[in-house]
Amino acid sequence: MIGHLIIWPLGWSIVPLITLSACNRTATKHEISMIGALGAESFAISAPLPVYPAEAIKQKKEGLAVASVVVDSDGHITRSALEQIPDPLLARSVEDAVRGTVFRKLIIDGSPATGRGKLFYYFRIENGHGLVETPRQIFSRRQAWEP
Repeated sequence: MIGHLIIWPLGWSIVPLITLSACNRTATKHEISMIGALGAESFAISAPLPVYPAEAIKQKKEGLAVASVVVDSDGHITRSALEQIPDPLLARSVEDAVRGTVFRKLIIDGSPATGRGKLFYYFRIENGHGLVETPRQIFSRRQAWEP
C-alpha cells in the first residue's frame, strides 16, 4: 500500500494517499473518494470546527471524532454519520460542524461527480482549555508527517 505514516498524539497509523478515482464507469455518475492523510478536509472550501462544549472540558473528555460524509456534485453534504466519537457530550458539536462544511464542486472528466470521505476532529485539553484541531492543523503545528 502506498501511503503516509501519520504520527497522531495517541499513536500512529498508515493511511493511503489522497485518491481521485472514477467509480462505476458504466453508469452516468462518477464518484470521488476523498481519502487520505487529511481526509475530506482537503476538498473543503468551508470547514468550521466543532465548539468544545464546556461540560466536556470540565469532565476532561478528549479524543478523535470521525464523521463520514457523502457529497453532491455542488459540494454540499447529502448524508453524514458519526463513525467515532470520544464521548456523547461531543456528538452534537461535531454534527453541527459537519453540517456547516462545504466542499468545492466535484468534477471528473468534465462531468459532475459525487464524493465520499471522512472528516476528522481531535479534541484535546491543554492548560485547562479545550482545543479542537483537524489533521491539517496538527500536521502544520507539529510537522509530523512524511510526504
